[in-house]
Amino acid sequence: MESDSHSQPKRKAGRPSKGPRETVWGKVPTPLARRFKADAEKRDISQADLLAEVLRKVYGDEREEMALSA
Repeated sequence: MESDSHSQPKRKAGRPSKGPRETVWGKVPTPLARRFKADAEKRDISQADLLAEVLRKVYGDEREEMALSA
């Protein structure tokens, strides 16, 4: 007897995509890095999400720019 597991669609593993992303890398002063990491941990968000939030505040929301260019 064959299992029905082959006939059911496979679910994607993991969380949904946040859209196109690029890696940003750089060195910052140690005290600033410690504050940044502590803030991300305190807020229970990833450092990548916190960095994206900070960059949006400085440079604006990329979703707004995408809407303007459409």
